[in-house]
Amino acid sequence: MRFDSFNGDELLMMLAGSANLLAEHRSEIDSLNVFPVPDGDAGTNMHLTFLAGVREVRENKGSPAGEIAAAMAPW
Repeated sequence: MRFDSFNGDELLMMLAGSANLLAEHRSEIDSLNVFPVPDGDAGTNMHLTFLAGVREVRENKGSPAGEIAAAMAPW
């Protein structure tokens, strides 16, 4: 499917979907973690950080895509 543009709510949906995909594949990502220490939690940490950002950004529902992206950027 091709998108020429999308609004803030659609971007928020994409971010939530990305968080779900990270959750689905976090053990695979955990196994890739070898630097600087192979502690096996890279996927878990990535998912939890991204999910926290998505939860916070949901407060901006109805905002333009640029504002959603700016709110997610620090995460």
